[in-house]
Amino acid sequence: MLNAYDWDTNTLEIKDKYKNHFILQLRGNRNIIKGESGTGKSFLNDFLYNAKHNRNINKRYNTDNLFILNMDNKSELDKIKGKLIIIDRADLILTDDDVETINQDHDNRYLLFAREPLGIELSPNHQADLITDKGITFLKYRFNVKGWC
Repeated sequence: MLNAYDWDTNTLEIKDKYKNHFILQLRGNRNIIKGESGTGKSFLNDFLYNAKHNRNINKRYNTDNLFILNMDNKSELDKIKGKLIIIDRADLILTDDDVETINQDHDNRYLLFAREPLGIELSPNHQADLITDKGITFLKYRFNVKGWC
């Protein structure tokens, strides 16, 4: 069974029978995917949620190290350990306390989808957009400046 998320390489890779293929190389422990409506942020979140719950996704992927955070399970944020936590519409569902929890968390990694700044402590090098080219969706980072962690 393949891991959808590889902790060692910090790569999320998953595809389905409909030829949706995502290869996301993450930087560090926190990444924000920005972009306007219709750029694929919620589609990717729903895709991963369905993969996690084995709905319409090839069952060859292990998703045990993913946690899809939403309003229904947000109270668990400070209890999660050793996961890639994925948060869609982060700018709408996270409170200041949640942002503080994320900023102090060294046990998890985060992939946040947002249109607005959140107060998450990270380098501008960790802000990306989803890009699809030749059937593969990947991250195009907005900045790549040496010296910015």
